[in-house]
Amino acid sequence: MPQALTSLAAALTKSLDAFEIYDAAGDPADSVAACNASLQRAATLLTEAGEELEKAQSAIADQGYHPSE
Repeated sequence: MPQALTSLAAALTKSLDAFEIYDAAGDPADSVAACNASLQRAATLLTEAGEELEKAQSAIADQGYHPSE
């Protein structure tokens, strides 16, 4: 997912040059920059979440259970 967000951000930036983009709220470059900053933050958080989930799994990796008789 982080890689997809990074690719999306790059595509949005390229679209500014490839298409005649408009933004009713202001400068399209400003809104793409704001969007890309949020996408980058989301990618970072998803990477951190993945690392934490891996740690959580490792913490219980050696657990098992005794079947009841």
